[in-house]
Amino acid sequence: MLRKLFYLAQGALLILLVYWLFKNPGQMSVHWFGMRLDMEVSTFVLAALLALAMVVLCLALLKRLFKAPANLFYRLTGRGEDQTMEALYSAAQSLFCQDYDACLKALQKAAPRLQNKALCQLIEAQALLAQGDSLKAEHLFYTLSQEESHKKGGLMGLFLCALSQKDTLRMWEWARALYPLAPQHGPLLEVYTDLCAEKKNWSEALTALEARTRLGFLTPEAGAQKRAQILMDQGQELVAGGRESWALDVLQSAYDARPCAQTAGNLVPLLLSQGHPRRAKRLIRTFLSTSYDAALFETLASLEGALTPTQRLGLLEDVAAPAQRSHLRALCTLSLEAHLWGKARRFLELYEKEIGADTFFLATKARVCLLEDNNTNAALSLYEKACAQMTGESASFEQ
Repeated sequence: MLRKLFYLAQGALLILLVYWLFKNPGQMSVHWFGMRLDMEVSTFVLAALLALAMVVLCLALLKRLFKAPANLFYRLTGRGEDQTMEALYSAAQSLFCQDYDACLKALQKAAPRLQNKALCQLIEAQALLAQGDSLKAEHLFYTLSQEESHKKGGLMGLFLCALSQKDTLRMWEWARALYPLAPQHGPLLEVYTDLCAEKKNWSEALTALEARTRLGFLTPEAGAQKRAQILMDQGQELVAGGRESWALDVLQSAYDARPCAQTAGNLVPLLLSQGHPRRAKRLIRTFLSTSYDAALFETLASLEGALTPTQRLGLLEDVAAPAQRSHLRALCTLSLEAHLWGKARRFLELYEKEIGADTFFLATKARVCLLEDNNTNAALSLYEKACAQMTGESASFEQ
């Protein structure tokens, strides 16, 4: 808008100048080398404008003449560059569409016109790898890996070749070389973590696992589970090597990462063998307060000296206060073993409220009716319902 106003103002000034010269033509004389030239002012202005236009036109012609060789060279070479880029684009598009034969043909057209062959080699190697010709692909990737500017792509290709061949030794070799160059590559971190754990390089495995969790490739729960598994494997190796004190700290870290029956089941025997029964009992009580595990409860019962069913029931009630869903089956079973029918009925009511009238509930209630009241008919009816329910569950599972 401002530019249009500027042009309009210039046009208006030019019109005013022409009008003023028309009203005031005037006369002027030019003396130059003894010559005298008389003319009107308007004629002089017109001649000056024409001369200025001629000068501008000549400058434009000279500029085009000077640029003519460069323009000619660009037209001669630009068409070849366009054809090369078109062939490269066609190769990349064919690779993306998994048309590997067309990709290789397009690369044959593009390669002779390119000074830097690295991009063609990279695309060709990827196409060959996808076709299953891993030997040729590995040769091209190795050539690229020898150049510093293309080292990352070459090493990644070599890693993918080893991964396709399931060559663990080469996967480990290329993953170790590639990890410092591509520390944020999700599949590489996953494979590198597993390889480090398989090679018993525990510190690198944990570092790679932390990177996967930090970058969001693993959820915190999955990361904690994987960390606990690596630490348990490390602890078992230390126990096998006779380094129990170090293994105790490692297994404690595994339990802290993921408190579960598996980590606790590995830690408790080591605590007992190292002379830490109080610590073992404290750990079992803490775990059983939230989740029930039969093996850990048996260990706690032997440590506490709870041998009779009544003592075992009292111990479980003390540990599982308040009782969780995972404790209710064990409480019902121990109540029956201790012949405490009132508690058995109370726990069955809680079980029915929390879980429902499943097969275990029906069978346990039938045992209560049979053992407490000697009510055979009620027990038989409950057993029939339990069998029918079990048959229905089996049929649905097979379907």
